[in-house]
Amino acid sequence: SVASGQNREGAREEEDLAAGRLEMAVEFLKVELAGGAKGTKEVMREAYGLGIAGRTLERARRVVGVRCWVEEGRWGMGRRGE
Repeated sequence: SVASGQNREGAREEEDLAAGRLEMAVEFLKVELAGGAKGTKEVMREAYGLGIAGRTLERARRVVGVRCWVEEGRWGMGRRGE
């Protein structure tokens, strides 16, 4: 039917948008952490400023291999092995 075809097309467009947002978040983390670990709040503030949502940033973090930790009461974020 026409309605189900429109639903499939809408779902495909949403998947494409989600993939683009994830790609943007992955690239953001790679650039943001290229010089080493940074404070989690700082990274999140920058991401939110670019319109990257928290869940998207979390998915990108897993793709890139970024880990979070607490050290001396502060959250940190960096790539594995740092």
